Amino acid sequence: MTSRADRFNAALGKQIRAEIAAAGMSISSVARDMDIARSALDNYVTGKRAIPVPVAYRIGEIVGLDAQVIVQRAQERFDLEEREAPANVIAGRFGSLSEAADSLDAVAKRKGRDRGGDEGDE
Repeated sequence: MTSRADRFNAALGKQIRAEIAAAGMSISSVARDMDIARSALDNYVTGKRAIPVPVAYRIGEIVGLDAQVIVQRAQERFDLEEREAPANVIAGRFGSLSEAADSLDAVAKRKGRDRGGDEGDE
């Protein structure tokens, strides 16, 4: 399990990637403007490496946003992802929440039959 800080860093990376795209730019062009390797910027926006504050500020300058705006949007993204996390884990395991519910229903019916009862006769 990743830490809360790691998950926030990943949300910040996603937000930065979204802001770059919204500005009509590419990861490669922003990396060139920053004079860093594309792979380094890619590691930041994919959450593989923690994003240093000066990097966030420089990206903000390049895409025309205050870094605080990007961080606030990342916080909103993070909060939403955290609220949806349990549903996403279940949906990822079963394909969808309705499939998960069907699987749970099937297990409950099997357990009822295993006890010698029939859930539908009550």
